[in-house]
This record gives sequence, structure tokens and C-alpha cells, in this order.
Amino acid sequence: MQADSHKVPFFNKTLNLKVGLNQLGLRNAAEALFTSLLPGLNNVSERIRYYSFYCWIIGEFYKRDEGFTDKEFYRFIRYAEYLLALIHSGTDGIDGIPGITYALNVRPKSHEFNLQSGTYNSQGNTKRDTYWANAGGIFKQYYASSLKDIALLKENTGRSSVMNISKEKGLVNGHMLAEAFARNVGKDGQKFMEIIRRGTVTSDELDSLEPSFNMRKFPTQSDERDLMIEMLLQKDYPATESESCYRKSTICHFLRHFSRHGTKDDFTRYMYDEFISGHYDDNCILGWYRYHVNDNWQYQCSVILVAFLNQLAGNPDWQEASVAAEELASSILTDLGSEYGKSTLGEVCSSIGHDRIVTPAQHGNLDTAAAPAVVNLLGMYNSNKDLRDIRPDYREAFPRAMNHDFFTFMDEIDNCLETGFQEWLKDFILTGIIHCHYKVALRKYLQTGIASQKFIYENGMIRFLNWSEATHTAPRTDTLFEFLSDLELIDGKGITEKGEKVLKRLKEEEMCRH
Repeated sequence: MQADSHKVPFFNKTLNLKVGLNQLGLRNAAEALFTSLLPGLNNVSERIRYYSFYCWIIGEFYKRDEGFTDKEFYRFIRYAEYLLALIHSGTDGIDGIPGITYALNVRPKSHEFNLQSGTYNSQGNTKRDTYWANAGGIFKQYYASSLKDIALLKENTGRSSVMNISKEKGLVNGHMLAEAFARNVGKDGQKFMEIIRRGTVTSDELDSLEPSFNMRKFPTQSDERDLMIEMLLQKDYPATESESCYRKSTICHFLRHFSRHGTKDDFTRYMYDEFISGHYDDNCILGWYRYHVNDNWQYQCSVILVAFLNQLAGNPDWQEASVAAEELASSILTDLGSEYGKSTLGEVCSSIGHDRIVTPAQHGNLDTAAAPAVVNLLGMYNSNKDLRDIRPDYREAFPRAMNHDFFTFMDEIDNCLETGFQEWLKDFILTGIIHCHYKVALRKYLQTGIASQKFIYENGMIRFLNWSEATHTAPRTDTLFEFLSDLELIDGKGITEKGEKVLKRLKEEEMCRH
């Protein structure tokens, strides 16, 4: 057995095991919600000025090339991206600049740089020894889908893999952002294009381009920045008939949260508390409330999986799965108090509700103990069970919402309240953790060929394979924080004067709607 692969019990070939994130398939409910609540953003694009940069650079490409291949288009994009990374490699502001690791390694070694050698290796491909492995560059891997969703780019007629900037009237389109970016870079834009055509650049040229092509901030007097704000405050999918404005509403709540000395890390909890306190009619608050409970649900279940794997790893032999589940259930009972061994599930829920069961605090992404996770799950049930009927139109507000989520889990608990707690616990570990993980891992393997299973399970017998880690989902709020920081609406101290003006406007628009 090697570190990341197993030669047994597989008889035909070594199986490389991947860590994976969604071991129980429960992250889908939370992910579907933050996708609806913050469309046009993703978790890997940290600098919003790349949105206008791509509009500009793609517009420049079409000015010079009418007949071209897809390969030529992406070669042009890769040259531009690598040049941008090289420009930033001479400054301190490198956070969120894709390709910067390669550029920082190359920059001290020479005073002149060949764009071809940084974008394609000696074999003519991009897989290794280049600034970015994806053949379509950072653009295709990180930005293209978001830019299309937010109607800055559109499909180029007859070319499924190549996009062009949008020019639709009545919205902030790609052409408008391209022109704003061009005005801000001025003559440096011509110099940037000349370097791409030439294929080489010097250190002095990189230094001279840095002020104009800084992706971390906008020029002081900039309509580009104002257009970016307007773009984010448009309806979610500007080029469609959909009228949803969840991104705009989220920004309003985010700024309000920062005006009350909140942080990005406690934003979803803030929205959860807003719903709990009676703000039931706001769809945006509803969505973030449901996100928060679904993320916590998947996290606590993942902690129980981690605890089970830790137990399983202590015995290298095959074990009966039901016996292993019973062993974990017994250890949880020991931690909670042996007197609960004869209690029903409902009685344990009541004890948790009255704070008669106390467990160690969790710390997030480091938790491995099952007992606190079980207490948190049942505590969430107590706190939210009476809120299920408040918004029966939930799935009308969020059509992408999953059918199976934490509210389904609460329904399942309702049906088991008279069941013995130890019996319920064993069954939950067996079906909700063991069987659930194996089904998810098997389905993933059949669909993608990626092996992520953490144990072998055959004929009721189980054997440890690999470790796992419980993590929270990333709901794009880190990206939103970075975007609003770059737009100078918030900073390390909270909401800025510019942010207050935007918040005031959003509040006034909110009042007009009501």
C-alpha cells in the first residue's frame, strides 16, 4: 500500500485514491443555494477588475483577427494572462493574481522574457512548466462561465468554444467595460498589445505597465469602477427574462452587515439570525438561512464520517459494518452519558434543548469527535423544527433547491422520536453515513472514474482505505468581500463612505418596492 494508492484488494491495477470533498453528497443542497444567491461570481476569481480586462483583451483580439482558429484565440489569451502575471510579479500586490507563482519564479532570472516559453512548454503543450496548465488559460477555467452568466460575454456565432464581448442595450455590457478599461490604460494599452504581438517583454516595460494594469485597484477617477458596481447590481441574469435579483439583495445585506461591524466570516450566521428573528418575507434572507442550516448539516455529518474512519483505521482487518456502527454509537453514548442508553431519541432531543447535555466546543475544519457533531445536529433540529411551514413556497423562490436537504432530515427525525436513542444512532451511522458514503463514492467512480471511497464494503463487511476531512462549503462570500474591497465599498475597518452611499441607495430602492 502506498500513500495515495492501494494495490490490494484490487486485482487488476493499482487504484489511486482521491481525497474529494463531497463524501456524503450532502454539500449539493448548500451549493445549489449559494449558486442561486451569488450568480456571476465563483470561489476562484478574487479580483473583479479581471472582468473588464477580459472584455478589453477579447475586444482587442477581434479588432485585429477576423479569421482565426480556436487555438489562435486561446494562444492570444494565454499570452495576455502571462504578461499580466509578469507585470504583477514586481509588486507586493499579488494576492488573487492567477499565474503569479510561475511569474515570481521566472522574474529574477532574466531582464527579458519570452511569452511563448512561459505559455507553452518545449513539447508545445500547457500541462507542465507553464504559467497555467489549462489550455484555455485562466479565462476558460476560472472566468468564462461567470462572465457569460453576467452577460459580459456571449457565444460567438459558429464557434462554441470561443466567446465575444456583449453589446446588448439597456444593461452594463462587455463593450462598455472594454471601453472603460481602454480609457483607463490609455497608451499603455497599445504598448501591451505590441508586446503580445512581439512575443517578448523587458523588466523595464513590465514596471512601466504596472500602474495601468494593476488588477487590485481602479484608477482614482474611474467610470470603470462605477460600471462594475452597476454590473453587480443588475438583475442576476441580465440577458434573460429572469427577474431575480439575489446578487443585488445579498450585496445590500452584506453592506448592512458591515455597517454593523460584521465580518465576512459571520455573514451567513447573521442572515440565519435575521430569519430566526422574524424576517420571513425576504427571499434573500430565506435563501441564506437555508444555506446556513444545510451547510451545517453536511458539516456535522462529515465530522461523524471522519470519526468513523478514525475508528475503522484502528483495526486493519475486515469488520462487520453493523458491528462497527454499533461500536461508534456506543462510544458516542459514553461521551454523552451512559444514562441516555435507555432514552428515546425524543428524550435526548429534549435534554439537548434544555442544555442538560454538554459537549466540547467545535473548532471548524479540525473537528473529529462524533459526539459534539450529533449534539449539534439534534440541536439544529430543535431550533428549526417549527420553522418548516413558514415558507411553503421555498422552492418557488429557489427552483434549483435540492429535494433532499436538512428539512428532509428533520422530517426523518420526526418519524423516529419514539425510537430508542442508541438504536436510532446505530441505524443513522449505518445508513446515513456508511451506506450513504459508499453509494456516493461508487456513483462518482462510475460517472468520472475518480476513486474517492474511504473504505471497501462487501457483503456487509467493511475495511478501511483512506482518510477524510470535514469542511464547510465556500459560499462565494470570500469572493464578494474581495470584489467589494477592490471597489472600495468596504475595507479592513468596515463599510466605507462610498459603501454607505451604495447602501443608502439600495435601502431606498428596497423601500420603493414595498
